[in-house]
Amino acid sequence: MLGDRQGLALLVSLILYYNLYNSSVKRFVFLQGVKEAHYKWGNKGRRGRQSISRGAGCPLHCSRCGVMVSSKSNNMANELILNFHGLGEPPPCTASEEMLYWLRAERFSYLLDQVMDRSPNVEPKISLTFDDGNASDVLLALPELANRGLTASFFICPGRIGRNHYLDEAMIKDLVGAGMSVGSHGMNHQDWRHLDSAGLEVEISVARRMLADIIGQPVTVVSIPFGSYDRRVLRWLAREQWDVIYTVDGGMARDTSKLKPRTTLTASMQDRDDILQELLRAPYLHLRLRRALSRLWKRLR
Repeated sequence: MLGDRQGLALLVSLILYYNLYNSSVKRFVFLQGVKEAHYKWGNKGRRGRQSISRGAGCPLHCSRCGVMVSSKSNNMANELILNFHGLGEPPPCTASEEMLYWLRAERFSYLLDQVMDRSPNVEPKISLTFDDGNASDVLLALPELANRGLTASFFICPGRIGRNHYLDEAMIKDLVGAGMSVGSHGMNHQDWRHLDSAGLEVEISVARRMLADIIGQPVTVVSIPFGSYDRRVLRWLAREQWDVIYTVDGGMARDTSKLKPRTTLTASMQDRDDILQELLRAPYLHLRLRRALSRLWKRLR
């Protein structure tokens, strides 16, 4: 019989080879389609082998014509979940590692405008979430969202409620009253992998009940602090029967998934005007494989 490490290595190898094979076949079929499309559309009548213009009738996407492929048969994920933390000037007490996740208010507004510019029927759809329960969620984010008719999910640590620079109970009720979703981010923002059963009970179960008491309705969604999880943490969460469990594994998510990856926006990304387009673009094969293997490892470790 194979040991745990050998079995895991074999499983990872099989997934790796499958993805490489599957992607290679799709790439071959896609390139053949591009070649045939250009021959068909670029050689009509007396034009001979005249090149077609950008998007002029070409039904496929390639570097030559720049038209985007949209095909359900690619089985692509259909939701990009953007995750934010603090907005504006970080409080003086903010730890240096947390300051990396604070965005300037004007850059947040710019990104929301980009989201609004997209057609509501275009896939992938974009969802917005906030972690940690910073006061800027209500002071800065909520007005910008409300002005654009957008909604978001806010994940709060009950152990921080009412502390300086964090949300208080009135602010949390303002979020709910504005049509926002409120979820749990653990009691005190601890790494759940390092907690015993009593610690997980407080961080997950007790925190959920406290938030439900504050907002006066069930809390059905949760985001994992630090995105740190393993099979033990997932088993504990499964006992709680959450509608959705959010990670920060990056990449696209599927509407029907219960465990959804999110992409966290950092201070280093905020000055890029094309950051949303970059995140919406299909990643390279090696990045997709790395993310898939990382998620698999976390589920099995």
